[in-house]
Amino acid sequence: MAKAGLLSLARTVAAEYAADRIRMNVVAGGAISTGVANTVPEQWVDGIPVGRYGTSDDVADAAIYLLSDVSAYVTGQQIVVDGGVSVRGPFAQTPLVSRRPPVLESRRGAHSRSPSSRSE
Repeated sequence: MAKAGLLSLARTVAAEYAADRIRMNVVAGGAISTGVANTVPEQWVDGIPVGRYGTSDDVADAAIYLLSDVSAYVTGQQIVVDGGVSVRGPFAQTPLVSRRPPVLESRRGAHSRSPSSRSE
């Protein structure tokens, strides 16, 4: 509930102070590799769609975006920095089998024609 409360606070502050050009947003980090969190099992990476733990730089980049003029129209929002875990849904229990789409073999060969050999 703490995260929901923080987001609710951010939205309330954003609504209250937007006219004064004061913005309030939340950066929510997922599995972030830090010096403290080195005990997290490496096999958990299989459950992260981007295939790696986040870094403190990933979280800092989100914060820098929110501090910049580029995000001047963004207020009362939550930016989730979790490598796509939250988009998989709360019931995704199986690790991702592959993080990359399969590479299709070339269709050219005996069954295809080059542009110059096509009949019109």
